Amino acid sequence: MRSRICSGSEETGCPGPESTRSRSEVSGPGRDPGQWSSEEFDALGATLAGALKESPGRKGLSGEQLTTLAGSFPAAYPQAHRAFDVFARTNTADSRQREESLARLLRAADQGNASRGRVLFHANRSTCSLCHRIDNQGGTLGPNLSRIGAIRSAKDLFEAIVFPSATVVNGFESYLLADNRGNAHTGLIHRETADAIYLRQVNQQVVRIPRGEVKTLLRSPVSLMPAGLEGILSDQDLADLVAYLQVCK
Repeated sequence: MRSRICSGSEETGCPGPESTRSRSEVSGPGRDPGQWSSEEFDALGATLAGALKESPGRKGLSGEQLTTLAGSFPAAYPQAHRAFDVFARTNTADSRQREESLARLLRAADQGNASRGRVLFHANRSTCSLCHRIDNQGGTLGPNLSRIGAIRSAKDLFEAIVFPSATVVNGFESYLLADNRGNAHTGLIHRETADAIYLRQVNQQVVRIPRGEVKTLLRSPVSLMPAGLEGILSDQDLADLVAYLQVCK
């Protein structure tokens, strides 16, 4: 459950990934048309919209996130503009489905059992503890959830589990990096030096990319946590999981 359901601050018990700079200082071309030719920037936007449309995490994107992305590609970039227009229409239907799913899960919340949820959190079936830590047990790719019940409602927790891209907490954003050799990398920025960027990937491995080889570096609106957990866990399982997280205070 590689979700973004708490802030990356010491106060909430959720330290962000190690870094020597703020995310705003990350170098490399991004969604800045001044760093591209018009044709390249247009193609970049079309490719990005197409990839998002095919991503399982697209259902978790909020209207605000999509508007921000689409705003980078106005009508002056026709290919990208059309692609985002198509994607926006598709995502409107996804948003309605998301709200219906959350309403259904909230109706089942009262039936949740925290003891069963604790077992499920640490079970291979849910994969939650691979990336999240509670009381010094679990992984560190995602936020520490030891006190999550004190700061998040049941609805927040259901949304973060089932639609992980809906809310991405500062310090746990995913980045897409392409190098000048044609390789693509996805992960959290683990740390930076004057010579290289280090990405921590979903398999927990850290890859080093020399700055001189970075072609593009984009913040991804899609969480590293894969969507679709509701297809693996039943509504009762999800209610149990949320019941457990709510007693983590």
